[in-house]
Amino acid sequence: MQKFSYRIEKDFAIHFGPAGRLANLAKQYPDTTAILKMGTRSANLSQPMKVATLGIRKDDVVVVTTEGPSEVELADVLYQYFEAAL
Repeated sequence: MQKFSYRIEKDFAIHFGPAGRLANLAKQYPDTTAILKMGTRSANLSQPMKVATLGIRKDDVVVVTTEGPSEVELADVLYQYFEAAL
């Protein structure tokens, strides 16, 4: 299992656009599960509707957990996306 925390720094929420892009990244690794957690709520990154309804906004801290054969690679790809886009 790989895990990282990230503080959202951009001035927008994770709405359906970013959630869809995260889902596309997660779906490139079908053998690995990625979970996004904020507080007590969580969503599988391959389900963009659930991710978008978490209500993530600027200055929120999220935790991403990956588990499976490609967990290291997927965690790295997701972290790079967070750095570039969020």
